[in-house]
Amino acid sequence: MVRLDTVEDRVLDTVGYSCKVTTMRIILLVCALLTGAVQANEQTLNALRAEFAQTGALSAASAEKLRELADSGNTPAMLVLANMADAGIGVNANQKWAFDWTLRAARNADPLAQYLLGERYIQRLGTPGDKTPDQLDERALFWMNKAAEQFEPAAMFALGQMLRTGQWRERSIAGVQVDAAAGLQMVELSAVQDYGPALLAMYRHYHKENAGRFDPDEQRAQRYLQRCAEVGDPECSFELATRLLTGDAQTRNVPRAMELLQVASEAGITKAMVLMQAIAQMGVR
Repeated sequence: MVRLDTVEDRVLDTVGYSCKVTTMRIILLVCALLTGAVQANEQTLNALRAEFAQTGALSAASAEKLRELADSGNTPAMLVLANMADAGIGVNANQKWAFDWTLRAARNADPLAQYLLGERYIQRLGTPGDKTPDQLDERALFWMNKAAEQFEPAAMFALGQMLRTGQWRERSIAGVQVDAAAGLQMVELSAVQDYGPALLAMYRHYHKENAGRFDPDEQRAQRYLQRCAEVGDPECSFELATRLLTGDAQTRNVPRAMELLQVASEAGITKAMVLMQAIAQMGVR
């Protein structure tokens, strides 16, 4: 086998082959440069995240670095800036600014950004004021479909729920034709990716106590619930904890229930905190 650097020193018989070798060299060089740039950007972003975790804020210099990253096209930096603008961290709270950064990130074909942009359209967070409600819903569906095409689980779950009920975030969504069977399939595809809300929805769908269902599958329901708790979803942790507390002699497991309630409590689930306090006061074992 002839080494590439040896080939370059030879007089090649065909100009085409020479061009092919040179082109490949350029491609490899560009890829190496891009990889190095991506790694450097990730290191910078991780350092900024660590700073914020420690201090709850960013210095002026760090904020400038974050802005430079976002301006250079770094999608995670754009989403961080959008979140900061939402919460008013480092800048005045500005939903329009948050929307604009999310839109830029979505245009980079990032599936999470596309889903988040769809959510902003649905919840009317910083959205253009010259659009009608139906037009805003149309854009939401457009971006969520873009994300779902890349198998973004949150987008697949949202679209699945829309297809099942015609609603999302407790309101009707314009342009959605209800198809419960197709919606269930979409939610299940999200659940396969261990997306907590989708796993919980599948559990509730098959659970025997789900009002209005005539084909419950309790074994399947429990598998979804167990998996949902395993991936750390707080709502599932609370649900499974209540079942472990109220089970029979074989299924009752107070220590495990308390562990799950702790997970739910740390995530801010108020009912889990209340239940933990009640158990501690009663001395349940």
